Amino acid sequence: MAGQPPAELPHIRRLDEAVVNRIAAGEVIQRPASALKEMLENSLDAGATQIIVTCKDGGKALLQIQDNGHGIRREDLAILAERHTTSKLRAFEDLEGIATLGFRGEALASISYVAHLTVTTMTAGSVHGWRATYRDGAMEAGCPKPTAANQGTLISVEDLFWNVPLRKKALKGATEEYNQILDVMARYAVYKAGVSMTCKRQGEARSDLHTLPGASRLDNIRAVFGATISKNVVPFELARGGGAAGSASDELHCEVEGYISTADYEGKKTQLVLFINGRSVECTPLKRALEASYAAVLPKACKPFLFLEVRLPGSHVDVNVHPTKKEVGFLHQEDLIEAVRTAVEEKLMASCGNNSKRTYAQTLLPGAPLVEAPATEEAPRYYRPDKLVRTDAKAQTLHAFLGVSQHNTPPPASTPQQVQQAQQAQQQQAQNEATAMDEDRPAQHDGLAPPAMAAAAAAAAAVVPAARRRAGPAAAGSVGAGAFDFMPTPMEIAGAGAATAGTAEASQPPAASQQQQQQQQGTQFVAPVRQQRATGPGSSLASVRALLAEAESRPHTGLKEILGGPTYVGMASPTQALVQFGTRLYLLDLQALTADMFYQQALRRFGTFRRIRLQPPLPVESLALAALEAQEALGRWQDSAENGTKAEVAALLAELVKQKAELLRDYFSIDVDADGCLASLPQLIDQYMPDLDRLPSFVLSLGQHVEWGNEESCFRGLAQALAELYRLQPSIADAAAEAEAEAEAAGGGPSREQQAAAREEAQQRRRQREWTVQHVLLPALR
Repeated sequence: MAGQPPAELPHIRRLDEAVVNRIAAGEVIQRPASALKEMLENSLDAGATQIIVTCKDGGKALLQIQDNGHGIRREDLAILAERHTTSKLRAFEDLEGIATLGFRGEALASISYVAHLTVTTMTAGSVHGWRATYRDGAMEAGCPKPTAANQGTLISVEDLFWNVPLRKKALKGATEEYNQILDVMARYAVYKAGVSMTCKRQGEARSDLHTLPGASRLDNIRAVFGATISKNVVPFELARGGGAAGSASDELHCEVEGYISTADYEGKKTQLVLFINGRSVECTPLKRALEASYAAVLPKACKPFLFLEVRLPGSHVDVNVHPTKKEVGFLHQEDLIEAVRTAVEEKLMASCGNNSKRTYAQTLLPGAPLVEAPATEEAPRYYRPDKLVRTDAKAQTLHAFLGVSQHNTPPPASTPQQVQQAQQAQQQQAQNEATAMDEDRPAQHDGLAPPAMAAAAAAAAAVVPAARRRAGPAAAGSVGAGAFDFMPTPMEIAGAGAATAGTAEASQPPAASQQQQQQQQGTQFVAPVRQQRATGPGSSLASVRALLAEAESRPHTGLKEILGGPTYVGMASPTQALVQFGTRLYLLDLQALTADMFYQQALRRFGTFRRIRLQPPLPVESLALAALEAQEALGRWQDSAENGTKAEVAALLAELVKQKAELLRDYFSIDVDADGCLASLPQLIDQYMPDLDRLPSFVLSLGQHVEWGNEESCFRGLAQALAELYRLQPSIADAAAEAEAEAEAAGGGPSREQQAAAREEAQQRRRQREWTVQHVLLPALR
């Protein structure tokens, strides 16, 4: 604008050396997988035959690689992490015939600027190894230090991008970053067939990727990519000109070998593992050309698998075209792509000669008349009666074929008065549930179990303490009973089991009392339970949404279809149910299924649970002490100076639960009063109460398996602890009753009245478990 002085021109300044190095490091190290690729190539250049990679948090917290190569000399450690220091290149002209994977000398330098780098190495013939740490391209003071080591090099990269917060936030989740690392390892594992490669998560004994040192490429394809791919690939070879030894630049010289999938393989995405002169690279034009060749053979939306190793003359390849070396430039690119495409098509057509999956469509020539096929009578369809299966809901269940002594008696005929009373009882129960869901007027006993369940719980509570008192040492070694000899039940701790059951029975209306009697007699006409699958306002937390998305990310389509509408047949064991779907019978493992269901319910109803009141509240310290005594009986706990005594640990756990009482109350409806007593549990699904004999194990898991310092890990641990408590498991009361029977048999045997009473109690528990599985758990699994 006229009259105003011109703006001052900006000055050109020389950037600080640290800024330059950090910018350059961001180009070379983009994610944990790119850092691993650089270090893996260094290990292969060192002649390693065994490489082990260990990761934590997807490589963001820890990325460690160990090899048995020739190692690094002590005098070279001082400049190891400086930029452009390398043993693989001396002059620029050496790039034309470079045979090593690395050549710039930037990898370790770049890593040291964005992470904490530690190198431990030992050369052949050395007495000990050397350990050095690096920061910003320089070795820290006091290094290197002598240390015990194996021949080779161990490189640890910790806290990647700790000083680049924006790059660290841009990284994907731990699982996705770990999958990127596995992809890099898988590519080099197939290419370097003579090298044993292992990749695993820190703290886990089982590796996610492992190849044997003497395996072939086809063996490694089977180990890394699966047997489906290895069964449907054929060898591929191609040679043009003088091969990799050719020198003339006016024509194509190449050698290509590998494995390509046949028309029998139908993948979901194209997998092209491409190596050019030993480097894992990408070539988009070649990938598109090969996809077009397969499109004419494979069904729609099916993709191929190809592993190709291309060897070109060193003078025809420019390896210095990309910061991360993921691309290379080479002469006669179009000719090479066309030669590979043509050879793949020929190989593919040859492999399709006997392919029975190919289909052909017949079309009419223009103007040709339509010839109608002669009508044929449809042959009558015959069925074998023994192959037909009834799926009517009124069909008898498995237990209908058992004797009267093993099952309940038939239900009495319903009169009009009984039907009317049952309808009134159902209306009263629905009104009580509506009152319990009102947040302004919370119910006094919201989440109570059905009458039959309360009766069964009272019966079990009366048996278990007596079994522990009378079983003695004879039952200590029995499976299922010895582990809980020292564990008092919640009713035993509170001393009010029978009173609670009596109160619940006395508060029932006459219609409900009559309905309870019918259920105890074995009535099967019970309406299925309707489950709510709404997500509460607590699910607005990103961590809860992420956990729920992770749990629902890999559904099993077949299992989901079966659980959508099965016909209940009967219980094959205390934790296995036999159901019918279609014309097949399935045995359901309810322990695993209900654990997954309750884990998801704990996340779906996050912050909106109804409560199961415990009257009176149970002391957390006593529960923890009972759990530790059970662990000691199993040989999993022993008092020591390091671990402390059981009483000390129980007191610490009780104090921890009191400190987290507000979190447990607000998000999971687990009330802990000021005296450190457990007052309530969440109602994960309607009309279901967990086995209260397992409360001590639940309290112990709050201290052992919950990471309270991290939000997502904390919610995951609490949901898993609730799932372990609520899932269907073998009854502790049954185990205690068996131990009691064995002890009494060893001492002379019980009376007939005691035997009859014990059998009746066991049958009552079995009937209650059956009712819960059929009318509560199976509908909730849908």
